[in-house]
This record gives sequence, structure tokens and C-alpha cells, in this order.
Amino acid sequence: MSENIPKKISKYEIIEEIGRGNMGVVYKGYDTYIKRHVAVKVATKNRNDMQYKRLFQNEVQVSGNLDHQNIVGVYDAGEDGGLFFMVMEYVKGATTLRKYCAGINLMPVDKVMEIMYKCANALYYAHERGIIHRDIKPDNIMLTDEMDVKIADFGVALSTKCETSETQVSGLMGTPRYMSPEQIMEWELTAQSDIFSLGVIMYELLTGKMPFSGKDLTTAALKIISEDPPPINMYRQDISGYIIDIVTKALKKELQERYQSCKELAEDIGKFCSSCNVSKKEEEPSLKLETLKTIDLFKNFSDDELNEILSFASVVNYAAGAKIVGEGDIIDSLYVVLEGDVIIRKKDVSIVRLKSGGCFGEHGFLTDSASTIDIFAGTKTSLIRLSISRIEKAGVKCQLLIAKAFIKILTKRLVKTSNDYAKLYKNTPEAEDSKITGSLTTSGVYDHEKKLLDSLKKSKT
Repeated sequence: MSENIPKKISKYEIIEEIGRGNMGVVYKGYDTYIKRHVAVKVATKNRNDMQYKRLFQNEVQVSGNLDHQNIVGVYDAGEDGGLFFMVMEYVKGATTLRKYCAGINLMPVDKVMEIMYKCANALYYAHERGIIHRDIKPDNIMLTDEMDVKIADFGVALSTKCETSETQVSGLMGTPRYMSPEQIMEWELTAQSDIFSLGVIMYELLTGKMPFSGKDLTTAALKIISEDPPPINMYRQDISGYIIDIVTKALKKELQERYQSCKELAEDIGKFCSSCNVSKKEEEPSLKLETLKTIDLFKNFSDDELNEILSFASVVNYAAGAKIVGEGDIIDSLYVVLEGDVIIRKKDVSIVRLKSGGCFGEHGFLTDSASTIDIFAGTKTSLIRLSISRIEKAGVKCQLLIAKAFIKILTKRLVKTSNDYAKLYKNTPEAEDSKITGSLTTSGVYDHEKKLLDSLKKSKT
């Protein structure tokens, strides 16, 4: 096999073969310009096979427009000497989830749910951009050497926002045992199809068994359409009812009974993951009334209101450099820096550093959209975590005080942003341009404040 490995494809030096599948062969390569290892996927079928060419081009175009930490990145693509190739992120020490579907290799329940949480977040990011994967299965979910998640292979992905059908491939696409009922029936697909496939994987990772098995694919397909899977506790007695409910809902055949979005699925999984993480960190300090009183955010709260917050607040610790929130993640909590500091970044550019008393997470409090920034622990950091779902169940006065406190914080940020803009555009020709001025007054930060004010008005109503 090594005799057939090319020495170079385009500008990429080829080191070794690392994978092979129906669509092509994958090599470990080296980008001599940027000085980094890459994965180079080369189409192996005849270049005149139009169906195959469309699948390969589809993967390039779809993946190239996705930028999420849990989706394999695509850097480059082209044709070299009659070979179609695609250059992707090289995932060091990668394995796939397939290894952990066998009974002898089952992962701990909390690890399974942590992985599924990241998958749901990544798919929500793709779905928001009109991309349905259509082939979610263990073989297409990679794990790094640090057990982080990377979703791969968007070759048969469907773009619902595609303006041209040039690279779109219709028909029965995917892997039958992981297909949704509507996928098998070749009905119109929505993001809920990927949710069903993710449910199949959850079931398999938790039990080591397929939820819809049969002597052949036809039998399995009929079960997917018409039968419920065997109860999870038939295979394992240590799975909580909460997790069983999550998997059951993801595998509902009727769309109105299934999770409506990956955001909804991620939120339910996130509640389980949060409780696990907090309960396992026995070294974390318990939160006390006196501690809350020292924080500016809570200075107008009465003891009764602070005690209400204590009933759903927790303290979480992060090591220096640890990622707290990633771009594309669903933010399900408000955070207050207790000790240490937090760095907020956008596309690897540090925007601000929050120290003790600093707050973040209001994006999830105000909108249904995913995070557009990365948030890291600058040093060893302790945070007060306030679950948004629990805030929504708190007393009206407590909710209003929290909203008012964040309005004050965001107003200060708005004033600072306005001053920064003024300094940036002062004495420039653009400063006189009414269009530029208008764009500043309707920038994202202003929209952010408006949403919070609208939210407060609704609360008062």
C-alpha cells in the first residue's frame, strides 16, 4: 500500500495513510507554508463518476462553511493531477465512537452524556446554518486523544438554504441502522432526523446494543418505522430514569413527540452533566450568604432573595486555560467570577478580561441563539453558576432584580463601547458619514441591550 502513496498533493507533503472509506483515502500530510499537520482526503473513484463527484464537492462546500470546535475543520480543496482532494483538520490520536459501542468498552454514563452534549451543540450549530448531516453514526464522530468530540463526513449532508442543486444529492442517503423513520420513508427531512440518529447512538453507547436490530437491514428498517426499542434498563440497571427519558424522546417516531431541536436536546443533557460535574467536585467551597453580599451584582438583594438564589446557585472551578464556553455552545447559565479571571475571545482575539465580580452568560439569558464567543479561565478560576432554567422558576421580584443588575452591567459596557467607537472614529472622514454613524448606533452591542430591556418590560408586564 505504501508504494501507492503520493509524495505530495498540491503544496501538501504526504506522510502516511491514516484512513480509507467509500468516498476516498485519507492521508496524514504536512502544510509546508503554515507548518502544521493536516489530513488530506483524496477521492478514489473515477473522476467522471458524476454522482461521486457531487458527493465529494458537497462535502467540501458544506464543511468549508462550518466553523465549530466540535466539527472537523476544512482548510482547502482542489484538483491536482486528476485527483480531487480536500484538506482538513488533523485530529491527533483520533478514534471513533465505534470502539465504545461494544459491551466490553462501554464508557461511564456521565462521559457518554458529555460527548452527546457536545454532539448536540455542534449539530445545533450546523442546523442553524441550514445543514442536516444525514449520516450521524459512531464512525463519523471522532474523539481526540483528550476525548474531545469532532463530527466528520458531511458528504451526504443536505443544505436547506442551498441556492443551487448543483452539488446536492437526493434520494436515500445515510446508514440504514442509524436512519430516522422519515429518512427511510424518503420524506422531507428536518433537523429532527439527525436527532433521531443521535438517539440511536446514545442507546448504543449506553447499552452496547442497537435499539433496532434484525437479521438484515430490511428487518431493522421495519423496526425503525414501526417498533419501539427494548427498554434500556433491560440491559443496564444503573441508568437513571432522567437519561432514559432523554433517549426515549430522541427516538420518538412522531416528529411532534421528538425533540424539536438539538438546542432542546442539549439543554436536557446539560442539566444532567452540570449535576454530575458539581457533585463530583467535593473540594469546591459551598456558597454562603455572606459571600453573595460581597458581590456588586447582588448588593440590592434582600436576605430572603439571596437565600432564594442560594437554593439554585453552585460554585464551579476551572483550571487555568480551561474552556468554559465555546463558540456555538448553548449557554444555559449566568456566571459571576468569584476568584481568578476569565478571558473572552472572538476568533482567537482577546476582547476583555473579567475579574472577581465580573459577569457573563447573559447571551443565553436573553436569546435562543448559541454563543458567538469563546470564554476561557485566565487563571485558576471559581465561578458562581446560576442555572437559567432555575432563574425562570424563581420569584418575579428575584427575576426582576437579576435582570436589573445585568442591565446596569451591560449599560456600563455600552458606555465604554460608545467611548471606544468615538475615539476610533474621531477626526476621520467616516465619522461624518451618517451611514457609518447609523451602523454604530444599531450595532450588535446596542441590539443586545435592547433585547434585555424588552425582556425586562415583558417580565414587568
